[in-house]
Amino acid sequence: LIPQERSVTARDAWKLLHSHFNHIDLGSQHLIQEKILNLQMADAADAERYLGEHDALRHDLIRMGVAYSDSEAIFNLLKGLPRTGTW
Repeated sequence: LIPQERSVTARDAWKLLHSHFNHIDLGSQHLIQEKILNLQMADAADAERYLGEHDALRHDLIRMGVAYSDSEAIFNLLKGLPRTGTW
């Protein structure tokens, strides 16, 4: 990013890194949303993993600046519940 023969301050280096890497990565957003849509809970014993994984993916989207509403989260969580079994 910075030629070796050029001298820059730490501030300038950080600004350059920020401008180079601070962009919206639509591919990563799509992959995270796809993981959320495909997330499935196996059974009641799997609830902690299921909720934790969903929460981590949700936070990743929010950190990326993606709007992910509570109603979307609830819908996706309900969609991933097992179709059979006792609770």
